[in-house]
Amino acid sequence: MKNNWFRKKKFGTLPRFLLVVGVFLIINLSFFIGKMPYRSNLHEGDIALRSIYAPFSFTYDGELDTMKTEDLRKQAREAICDVYDKDLSVEEGVKRDLVGFFDFTTQAQKDKKLSLEQLIERLKMQQGITLSESTVLNLTKADNTEKAKNASLAIAKNLFSQSIVSLDDKQNLLKKGEDKIIVRQVKEKSEKEQSLKKLISLDEAKKQVRDLANKSLKGNKKLGLSVTELIGQILRPNLKSNADETQRRRQQAEKLVPNQYKQVKVKKQELIASKGQRITRLHLVQLAVIGQKETGPSMVIIALGFGLLTFLFLVAFCIYLKLFEKDVYARFLDLLLISIFVIALVIVTRFIILSPWSSYSIPLAAVSMLIAVLINPGVAVIITLLLSVLIGVMVGNNINIATSFLLGGVIGVFAVKDSRQRYHILRAGFLIGGANFVAIAALGILNNLGYATYTTEGLWGFLNGIVCSFVAMGFLPLFEHIFRKTTNITLLELSDMNQPLLKKLILNAPGTYHHSLLVGNLAEAACETIGANSLLARVGSYYHDIGKMEKPEYFSENQAHVKSAHEKLTLSMSRLIIANHVKDGVELGRKNNLTPAILDFIAQHHGDSLIYYFYQKALEKIEDESMLKEDGFRYPGPKPQTKETAVVLLADSVEAASRTLQNPTASRIEDLVHRIINNKFIDGQLDECKLTLQDLHKIAQAFSRVLTGVFHTRVEYPDAEKKKS
Repeated sequence: MKNNWFRKKKFGTLPRFLLVVGVFLIINLSFFIGKMPYRSNLHEGDIALRSIYAPFSFTYDGELDTMKTEDLRKQAREAICDVYDKDLSVEEGVKRDLVGFFDFTTQAQKDKKLSLEQLIERLKMQQGITLSESTVLNLTKADNTEKAKNASLAIAKNLFSQSIVSLDDKQNLLKKGEDKIIVRQVKEKSEKEQSLKKLISLDEAKKQVRDLANKSLKGNKKLGLSVTELIGQILRPNLKSNADETQRRRQQAEKLVPNQYKQVKVKKQELIASKGQRITRLHLVQLAVIGQKETGPSMVIIALGFGLLTFLFLVAFCIYLKLFEKDVYARFLDLLLISIFVIALVIVTRFIILSPWSSYSIPLAAVSMLIAVLINPGVAVIITLLLSVLIGVMVGNNINIATSFLLGGVIGVFAVKDSRQRYHILRAGFLIGGANFVAIAALGILNNLGYATYTTEGLWGFLNGIVCSFVAMGFLPLFEHIFRKTTNITLLELSDMNQPLLKKLILNAPGTYHHSLLVGNLAEAACETIGANSLLARVGSYYHDIGKMEKPEYFSENQAHVKSAHEKLTLSMSRLIIANHVKDGVELGRKNNLTPAILDFIAQHHGDSLIYYFYQKALEKIEDESMLKEDGFRYPGPKPQTKETAVVLLADSVEAASRTLQNPTASRIEDLVHRIINNKFIDGQLDECKLTLQDLHKIAQAFSRVLTGVFHTRVEYPDAEKKKS
């Protein structure tokens, strides 16, 4: 009965579908962990949790433009006109002074007690008016007093209908280039702008007095000159400059002018803030501009877009496996292992994005190396390609990160291909780090980034490669054990002759041990010629016959010139013992935790081929050959499923048959090898593996070359005693 334990467990479509759905959901959920719009929760002094890039080109207010601000404030200050208050009491005071003058002089005339000199002196003392004697005489004449009084009041009224300023004020206004002023009437709480052309100085007003006096007094020049002198003494400006109000208004105008900032242009995809950088006011200004102008998609639309991208990636990967990696697609545990790596990397990526660490510390290369060692390099390359693009999208559509991770990951896959020692993984880490540094620096130069920026990021990339190698070395034994994966490193450990099973084989079945060594040499040489895993074939050969340790004396290689133990047994019992060494070997290997890849060699190294010797013996003892069925004399199988197990099957048969050769010449060895390989091919033992006829030809040549070396002729040394005689 065939041993079905070692056949791969078959999984239907449903488990694969559920696995893909699970990976899809976890990736998409991870994408939105902590994903919040930056413009809504960042404040000055915060640390950017991811690198922020401009989604479009825009202009924003940069540093304070002190010169422009001062110019605008100066313009605002100069735009404020000087403020003058119109004092209505000045006109009343001038009229009152005029009336008082005429009342005083009239009363003095009536009293006739004061001389002209005393009157002039009294006017100066009491009225503050200094007039000439002629003017006083003219104005105090009885015929002139009333005329002069009426004319003076009329002239004063006419003058104060205008705006009168002092000569100094008018000169200052002209000097500053003012063309208007603000005239306020405080009591009425009103104001208006007045052109400088409509202002008259006190001197100009006095000049007008002469013309008005002559016109009013109708040619009485003497009296007109007297009135002119009188009014000139009493006349005062009715507009007074209010410096405090002017200054207040100018200061207020300055305050209304906002600070002016230098305009800075930002191009699309330009870096605004690096991950881990402290947020400044300028960053917030840029983010505010983006927030005002951005009309980007909502979170639902983003989720839909990312979901579609993830879906396409998974479909593309499944199609790749189905078409080009059918063995991996058929092994559900391999798919599960890949899914674990992808999910773990996506989650780690999300948390690194949310942490202050650089995005160049994402350990994609560790996943690439682990898949290359545990599964195969082809799958590792396609996974690296898809994950690098996915990570670039998660980081913020950053093509620089995607490119550097793709290059570093692919170099990591090539570096660990066929690695047989753990330090090879560490060496791969330095190669990955160097590739990351060069890629990041090259992209930084192309993007015109600062030297400090891309060297810092390049150092992160270099450290990432080294860390990835340690991560891969740390997790490799764990996944080897959990998923029962056989790597080259595991094979080298199993090839150590101090392994308990091999030591027991040496002691209990030395003939089988030496047979296994020679089979290993044959298989290794053959696998190297056809491009198969020679190390796997050699180590599998060491263990393929461990089942013979249970009853070593029943196998010819362990029978040293003694009678065969089978002579005392029936043919059926002998057949059972010979066939059971396959089953015993599988059970022994399972007890000693041998990996499935090595157990394959134990189970498949005979396939379901015929136990020819005992079958022929059985035929000799019966008359009707049709009564004897071959199935009862065949090994339990299964047939070899891989190139390596098929090569070991052929090597085992060839090595055993070569021991029967008499005078083993090169031609005889070659004939033997071809005959055995042809027999196995005709018997259908190679139907389920991928060996081609060309492979079989190369295998035969390799076997012949090795066996010819083993059975080479030796020089016969002369006997010393014969030489004496």
